[in-house]
Amino acid sequence: MWALKYTNNDVVPFVLEKKDGSKGSRAPFSVRTYLNRTMGAGKQGLIISDGYQVQRMDKKIPDFVLDEVNNDKFGLCFCHEVDRDNDMYMLYPEPAATQNTRILYMSFDEDNFSIFRLPLSCMGEFLTQFAITWDDLTAANGFPNWDAMAAVYGDWLGFSWGPNTIIPLGGGEHGELWRLTVANEEDNPQRIRGVTIATGVVDTITVTTDFNTYVVGDMINIEGVEGITGLNNTQSRIVTVTLANYTFTLEYEAGQVAGSYTENTGVSKRVIPFELKSKQFNPFVKDDKKLQMGYAYFYVTTDVSNLEDPTTGDPIRTFFDANVVLNDNVANSRPLRYQVNCTNLPEETQVRRWYKMWVNNTGKFVQLHIKNEQSGSVINIHAIMLGLKPVGRVI
Repeated sequence: MWALKYTNNDVVPFVLEKKDGSKGSRAPFSVRTYLNRTMGAGKQGLIISDGYQVQRMDKKIPDFVLDEVNNDKFGLCFCHEVDRDNDMYMLYPEPAATQNTRILYMSFDEDNFSIFRLPLSCMGEFLTQFAITWDDLTAANGFPNWDAMAAVYGDWLGFSWGPNTIIPLGGGEHGELWRLTVANEEDNPQRIRGVTIATGVVDTITVTTDFNTYVVGDMINIEGVEGITGLNNTQSRIVTVTLANYTFTLEYEAGQVAGSYTENTGVSKRVIPFELKSKQFNPFVKDDKKLQMGYAYFYVTTDVSNLEDPTTGDPIRTFFDANVVLNDNVANSRPLRYQVNCTNLPEETQVRRWYKMWVNNTGKFVQLHIKNEQSGSVINIHAIMLGLKPVGRVI
């Protein structure tokens, strides 16, 4: 890391001053100055400088660059700020990838990191050149409801109230253009363009959408389909991707869905999974005792307003999956799988309640792995209470 220093000398007006000989950037397009600090990506880690000293900015994720970035394609790393949120995005290729496949999100306000799955190769900004008024958003102009407006202008945060509003954009390797910082209930919603059904022991549903970033194993939620209404508000995992970024297949029980698809109706969304994994613990280990886990209580609030059956208006069952591991190592662990039903009545929305899960098993430690992949599910776990007692010797 070098700094260009002014000398006040007419003969040699500038000199290069070394700030740090061990830290530097190996990706030219990752160097970005924001909030009076300059950051860059090096093969040893992410660095940041205020002009006087150089520091690592990835102390919370010290091995990220070594483990998550393809060092053979390190020059593809590209950084750009999103000023409206005081954030920095670093586009990077995963190991073995030949193009950027992920985004490292860096929050300058909270000093934390997240990873987005979006294959962008560059970023920039666009200034809007229009001003929309309520008179423009009428049914006669093609906006009969809120959904029609959202399909064109996005959410309220992304709506442009006047000219020269800054909209962050991202470009992909396939020529696609993404509008960033748009809030969605689920990830990567795309218009459905075609649906076909192949019947058998298990019905295979082939879905064609606009450009998507789905992969095998993603949980997909279907909404707004006409003609095959049995698909609406259902979820299924992608079994195969038949045409990358456009067509994928799902499996349903035989006879579960039927009908003739109405062209260009419906939306597919990748369900954003929630996962929580506790540490491995045993409160009786100091006494050389294993533990017996009788039950687990979860103190939960739920919101069923997003999970109503569109036909009957009744609430759809709300749940999360809980795996309980009771053993001494991962290789020999015995995961016990449960589903905790958190359904509230409509009048009980946001009411805190305890939900009990029976376990009644013994092990050297206990570890909880909680997961939810239910589209529209709003579940807040405020506390967990375990029923444990010491049994037997650890060894």
